[in-house]
Amino acid sequence: MFWCTGLIITAPATTTCTAGSYSVAVTFSAVEGIKNVVLAQTDGATNTGSVNRDFIRDNTNPTISISANPASLTNSTSASFTFSGTDANGVASYQCDLDAGGYSACTSIKTYAGPLTSGSHTFSVKSIDSAGNEASPVASYTWTIDTANPAITITSPSINTPGQTGL
Repeated sequence: MFWCTGLIITAPATTTCTAGSYSVAVTFSAVEGIKNVVLAQTDGATNTGSVNRDFIRDNTNPTISISANPASLTNSTSASFTFSGTDANGVASYQCDLDAGGYSACTSIKTYAGPLTSGSHTFSVKSIDSAGNEASPVASYTWTIDTANPAITITSPSINTPGQTGL
């Protein structure tokens, strides 16, 4: 017999253990939360052993948000991001991506020391909970790095214009 959070689930009427192993499918309700399974076995000499296992049914994606990032237009060729995720059963890990280069494991604060090139850049981050659910949607931030000095042109007065006195 199997006991499941106080409910008894009966295995098939005749079950033979082969080489000390046995398996049975147990179906739980779709309700999320902690589930408990207890397996008890009695041998021919009426010795009984049992094992107890808790697991979490988690079908909900974690959330993710970015709380600190570079200015939307900057001349800095490095960038740092602070982010956090939430999940009822805890966030297990984070993965970061810069400019669609591929996600890899990361932690908050994520810093790109650079130098990053001038132009538009997009940072994305997702959280992953212990059940393997990924944040959807991911959190993204796009900013522009501009390292070019402004072009300055004097249009008036022209160089060495007669009759000009001082500026």
